[in-house]
Amino acid sequence: MDKPKKDPPPMADLEKESKAKKPAAKTESYTLPCPKVLSYAASLEWKKLMKVYDSMGGTILNSLDRQALIQYCEAVAIYNRAHGRYRQLLKVKNPDNKIENEIDKSIERMNKQTRITSTLAKQLYLTPQHRLQMGDPEMDIEPAAEDNEIDAFFKAKKKDIPS
Repeated sequence: MDKPKKDPPPMADLEKESKAKKPAAKTESYTLPCPKVLSYAASLEWKKLMKVYDSMGGTILNSLDRQALIQYCEAVAIYNRAHGRYRQLLKVKNPDNKIENEIDKSIERMNKQTRITSTLAKQLYLTPQHRLQMGDPEMDIEPAAEDNEIDAFFKAKKKDIPS
């Protein structure tokens, strides 16, 4: 015996059903998870950087960049701590030699971390020039115009040099 066929559901019900079954649109993320080895301050910097990278779109980072990012974030955290101490020390009225030495150490630490972060920032596309080149590694960035006659003189062609 044949079973009676059911009437198909109305179209409105089918549309509701198909919409309910569709997963929500997934937005692609271009970030790396924050490593557990980072200090608290460095992990805050990591999260801030990941938002920046994610807003740039594209796969800029991969697992090979992880160590450079760890170093960068820790260097920023150390710099910020040294800068905070430096600002505290500057508030001391009539500083003695001990305070002066601490100020000097804070400045040295900030300078060292600045050199580290500057180098790593280039590798991690965090400088304006490197962000411009990110989309096209062959992109030529025009150098700044000569702002003095000496630079212009040395860059001039031989025929342009006055005798």
